[in-house]
Amino acid sequence: MKNFIFACCFFIPQSPLLAQSKIEKIILLEKQRFAAMVNKDTMFLKSVLADDLLYSHTSGDVDTRESLIKSIAEKKLDYQRMELTDIAHRFYKKFAILNGTMSISLISNGKPLELKIKYLDVYRKKGRQWQLVAWQSARLN
Repeated sequence: MKNFIFACCFFIPQSPLLAQSKIEKIILLEKQRFAAMVNKDTMFLKSVLADDLLYSHTSGDVDTRESLIKSIAEKKLDYQRMELTDIAHRFYKKFAILNGTMSISLISNGKPLELKIKYLDVYRKKGRQWQLVAWQSARLN
């Protein structure tokens, strides 16, 4: 019984810390993904974007993992800046839902754009790794 009480006292105070750690990890991953898009780091993007990704742009166009990475590598989508201005999160077992607001500077098919968007991301935990399975964005300006 003493061991059970000790274990409860030891683990209960850490629960918020463990949750905070999970939150920090997923938000860091989100920021790393944005940086990879700006830096055209296709190797990182291949690791963080799920094979079945659907990426819905503010224009209504939809990319898959392959088409998004190709557009970034070929600079059809040339992200110059992706600045996160606010973010919220929810976790459901093996899924994380993030929504936020961000400012984006990009060149899309040769045309410069400045966007302020609201977005919703869904990450799925596969093994020990989180991968983006869905992105939906809406233009605010």
